[in-house]
Amino acid sequence: RDVAVTGVQTCALPIYKIGFAMFDGSAIPNVSLPPALTEIEEKAFSGAKLSEITLPASCKTIGDEAFAYSNLTSINLDHVTKLGQTSFSSTKLQGDIKLGELTEVPDYCFYGCALSSVTLQKGLKKIGIYAFENCQMKSVSLPEGLEYIGSYAF
Repeated sequence: RDVAVTGVQTCALPIYKIGFAMFDGSAIPNVSLPPALTEIEEKAFSGAKLSEITLPASCKTIGDEAFAYSNLTSINLDHVTKLGQTSFSSTKLQGDIKLGELTEVPDYCFYGCALSSVTLQKGLKKIGIYAFENCQMKSVSLPEGLEYIGSYAF
């Protein structure tokens, strides 16, 4: 179902952050993010009906529970350098995902998703507890230099 947003004017100033719980529980099915965006804060899209989102290359940080419990099915995280705890926990993410420039996959980050595989890049040092627990993964490639894998990570 399409949702029309009325009464909103275009802002000429660049938007760098999507604030705390900005779209928490929202019924909006898709969102166009501004090209200057650098951060999505805690719970920004938590519980939203949003199924798909395209992050601009400038977006480097995704906060705690930013997309948790949402209907999100796919996202490109190649350029993201920091994820918060439970960022994508219990979403509908599915298929393969590639994590690019991260040094850590935090606790419960992808807990309960339907991911079939994950590609972890060189430079990753830590995978937190329950990071990928209850996913349906068939394969994972662990990079050289990985120093820590938390309890029940997979």
